[in-house]
Amino acid sequence: MRHILFLCTANSARTLMAEAILTAEARGRIEAHSAGLVPAAKINSGAAEILRAAGRLTPAIRPKGIDIFGATGAPEMDVVVALATEGRDLPGRTWRLPGSPEVVEWILPSRGGPGGVAAMTDSYQRLIGRMTLVANLPLERLDRRALSERLALIGQYDR
Repeated sequence: MRHILFLCTANSARTLMAEAILTAEARGRIEAHSAGLVPAAKINSGAAEILRAAGRLTPAIRPKGIDIFGATGAPEMDVVVALATEGRDLPGRTWRLPGSPEVVEWILPSRGGPGGVAAMTDSYQRLIGRMTLVANLPLERLDRRALSERLALIGQYDR
């Protein structure tokens, strides 16, 4: 099983949507995770509304700090996808995780404002496209580096 971590600053919206979508699409082939450098107190209301309507809002879909993935017993990540929206900085690499996972940077276009339902709907649709591609990768033939290279290419999808 592969482990992919979606990382951003607050882990309140898009990274949570990526985690929820990939968890569903990968059908047990990939364990998706998400975290923030400074996690929000709660999920973005627009993201929560969209995930609830799609039947993908579970108790696991909540803001989390990256520190839990460095703790003893945490799963070792294969790849970290640092996620940001256009015009915002990607999370800095001030963190370290066991196993030294590969790091890929993804920028999502920001449509419809910073965090409302329109922006979240646009991001959700874009993430569905990307997560479908990720879920269908030939994982058994990809080592960690090759997986990160494929994820970098997928990160260019729909930009």
